[in-house]
Amino acid sequence: MSVFVNDRAITDLVWNILAADGHLSPVVPLSPTVPMANAPGILGTAVTVSARRIVVTLDLRPATLVARDTALDAIARRMSGLIELRFDSAPTRALTVTCVGVDVQLYTGAHANPGCIVVVSFEASDPTRRTLEPTIATLSTTRRACPIGAQPSAPLLWLYGNATAVVNPVVIVADFRGVEVSRLTLTGVTAARAAASLTTNNALAIDCATQTIDYYVAGVKQTGTEAGLSWYASGVFPILAPEDAAPDLSAWPTVALASTAGAATGLLVYYTGN
Repeated sequence: MSVFVNDRAITDLVWNILAADGHLSPVVPLSPTVPMANAPGILGTAVTVSARRIVVTLDLRPATLVARDTALDAIARRMSGLIELRFDSAPTRALTVTCVGVDVQLYTGAHANPGCIVVVSFEASDPTRRTLEPTIATLSTTRRACPIGAQPSAPLLWLYGNATAVVNPVVIVADFRGVEVSRLTLTGVTAARAAASLTTNNALAIDCATQTIDYYVAGVKQTGTEAGLSWYASGVFPILAPEDAAPDLSAWPTVALASTAGAATGLLVYYTGN
């Protein structure tokens, strides 16, 4: 077994890795029950997930007592700060964790010092194991399938203008059957813009995780009354949800663009999680 801390194998610090526990458990979303008057409780709209706790047991066998303390110091330094933790059983997935404990257990009897066992505990506030590299897809008026994992993905979208203005762009998400599940309509009108049109060197950056829109003209981010959110008209920011996919059929949610004039084009970037 190999354990990677910030993309560095920890085996360069220890003799062996004895065990790793907690990284394989699936993420289970929980919805709290809302009490109702004179009626059974109902599930609320909020969704929470419990933090993930991971324990890695290391076998440390230094040659001397001095080397033991030096190795323990090196382990402590490697575990400091915010950590990207990865295991060789899922080399393309990683968790963002913090170290919450380093416990040193000395051997007894014939296996006396300087050998020891080091138990390192990590906690991931976000328990999702996300892909190291994002999925990047071009967008057009043709539906684009977006493979996802077992957890929802909030993409980043770029919508581009061209010589023929793209007027009132729309982002449409459909499930694997082609049934529309959401749309985001952008028809903002301001004093400087008679219509929501993207022309040459204009672009919109839509961050669905933070639900923000940035508007760029010739690479310059617009502010004030021309800020990106002035484009928002109606709808919800796109989310790629596992309930809209059928993995057994290799069928996935799709994203497509539309507009009242011009040919809408763009780019979609997202990470998958399990």
